[in-house]
Amino acid sequence: MTSPFAESFATLTEEEWEGQALEDLASEMEDEQFSAAVDSLVNEAARRHLSAMSGWREAEGGSALAQSDVEQWMESIVSEAEYMIDELEREHEGQSLEWFSELELENELFGADEYEDNAGNPLDSQELFFKALRRKFKKVVGFAKKAIKKGVKFIGNLNPLKRIFAAIKKAVRPLLKRVLRRVLGKLPPPLRAVAVRVAKRLGINTEVSELTEAEAFDLDVAGELFAPAFNTEGDFEYESENEGAPGGDSYEADVATLDRARDRLAHQLAEMESGQTPLAEMEQFLPAVMPLLKIGVKIVGRKRVVGVVAKALSVVMAPLVGSQAAKLLSRYIADSGLKLIGFEAESAANDPTLGTSALVAAAEAAVAHVATLDESVLDDDRLLEGEVQAAFAEAAAQHIPAALLRPEFVDPSAEGGVWVSMPRATAPVFRYKKFSRVIPLRVHKSLAQSVRFTNGETLESRMLEAGVAEWPAEGELELYEFLPGGEVGHLTEYESDGEASTADEFDEFSEEVAGMLARNRRLGSNARGRGSRRRVFRIKVAGKRLRKRSPFSVRLDLSSPRPEIRLLLRVGERNAHRMARMLDARQLTEVVKVARSVFGETLTAALAARLVHMTKRRQITMPEGSTKKLAGVLVSGAMTAFSKQLPGMASTLGAAAKDAASGVTLMVTFRFADKAALIAATPSEPTLSIKAGYHRA
Repeated sequence: MTSPFAESFATLTEEEWEGQALEDLASEMEDEQFSAAVDSLVNEAARRHLSAMSGWREAEGGSALAQSDVEQWMESIVSEAEYMIDELEREHEGQSLEWFSELELENELFGADEYEDNAGNPLDSQELFFKALRRKFKKVVGFAKKAIKKGVKFIGNLNPLKRIFAAIKKAVRPLLKRVLRRVLGKLPPPLRAVAVRVAKRLGINTEVSELTEAEAFDLDVAGELFAPAFNTEGDFEYESENEGAPGGDSYEADVATLDRARDRLAHQLAEMESGQTPLAEMEQFLPAVMPLLKIGVKIVGRKRVVGVVAKALSVVMAPLVGSQAAKLLSRYIADSGLKLIGFEAESAANDPTLGTSALVAAAEAAVAHVATLDESVLDDDRLLEGEVQAAFAEAAAQHIPAALLRPEFVDPSAEGGVWVSMPRATAPVFRYKKFSRVIPLRVHKSLAQSVRFTNGETLESRMLEAGVAEWPAEGELELYEFLPGGEVGHLTEYESDGEASTADEFDEFSEEVAGMLARNRRLGSNARGRGSRRRVFRIKVAGKRLRKRSPFSVRLDLSSPRPEIRLLLRVGERNAHRMARMLDARQLTEVVKVARSVFGETLTAALAARLVHMTKRRQITMPEGSTKKLAGVLVSGAMTAFSKQLPGMASTLGAAAKDAASGVTLMVTFRFADKAALIAATPSEPTLSIKAGYHRA
């Protein structure tokens, strides 16, 4: 008699079953909504902390008081989250996993999957987190039901539901501790031992600096659920907070230390004698910068490298030190467009530290270049000195007005703009820099279609959603650069211009986008060359700020022998109304054209990048170019399914487009015969459904 079960089913060991279950749990827990909710908490905590720093800066111990403020706020979230979990557990005490039907999981206990991007106020960031936490329960419960049906005994002897509640509750405090330490500019705590085992089993880099807060949370939950399998029951304690500092030495990365070092150096440069070489001052400053820039110098060679870098910088900075030079520098910076970015230029010109802060910022940017150098350069004093001085010359062109520079160092494309440390209201605590010149834009439709963003949108789609109806459109481009410890929440608090600002107004200013919008690639973010930097931008068109919104969400499910990809394509509110009008006129072809214009090459590229991350995390080896091919097949398949099924679904789409919920989501599900078919990008015929509002996979 032949067994009806697959051969692999019979040959799997208990350990292999557990390993497969662990991969399934990791797949189930991956959640864009949870990551977005945690990011929202980070931004709100960052906003609160820096605002408190400004309020307490005149008080003795102001930094400690500001930290206490944000700690108390974070503790209130922990308490409320734990109370919510306790209440859920009490409501379902004595019930088994089998009690939960799919409908009850979807609605009664955990709520629907509809969401609104980017909370607009502090309360929303908390509510968004609690909602995402409930959704996380839904995902883990759904996984556990499937796993236990397969006979996987990973949860131990405890009631499975009880253990799930306990695992997530235990992981909340460490998660918010990571958020707090990130906001305070400190290293995250190390993962606990069982979470490290989970990460290694999944092939995930256990370097805490490489993990997001949401990813670390998932590892904590998985570790607690699988603790019986690892024989590590009760292992949920962390080691000393200082463990894991770079090199294990006294140079712990701490943004507060850098704040004090910047302020001290700025005042020292202003108070020195004209032309004096600030060698000792630079030697005092550098140890505060190097750990945050992750400059990998061996302990035995650090003193030598600090000496070489300090000497190189002090020589080139000497002509601009002293009170007279500092005042002159401040005056020129004040005249370089500060009124355009909200400064009182006259008062700024009388502050000598405005000028010396620019020198410090240029020096810091030059030191950042050291982080990109290989060991052979770091070991050669002459090569290192030359690199540092060249980097400082380039940085000076970005921070010092052109009138004070030799002609060969001036960047004509900057057109008089310089980067200014911000926010000035919290000085000497700076978290970002702002370009002093607001760049005027005249956007033709062809340019808007050509500017593509990493989330799958084009500039055209954002402008259409903002209500732009005529081309060319006039606008303004504002540029920012994050300093160590900088978060988007700092921008939303201090760059509001009298109008409430949200995180979705700011997006990565890549070199490609900089080249098209500002006609200057050097203004963009840079992961290469002389020091890495992260820059973001904001665009206003006709007085309206453009907002980003991801046009897709994707989920890869490997919990069954037949892999499944769920692709959610989101149609914006204005395009949804366009579709509704076309449907009323029975212009089905035009509806398909709108969909194809929204979900084109830009989305395919963004989806391919997402699939690279997802398949790598699931240890699926994809041949070169295969994820790009898979993304193309998915988008093309979705559009084909939409075109074919539109006549029969026109009324559904029309009702969804006219619904009060914002936008429409096309939900397309692809199934594959096995992993080989997934890798080969050969899915079966997809299924399509349509829902009102924005949803996540």
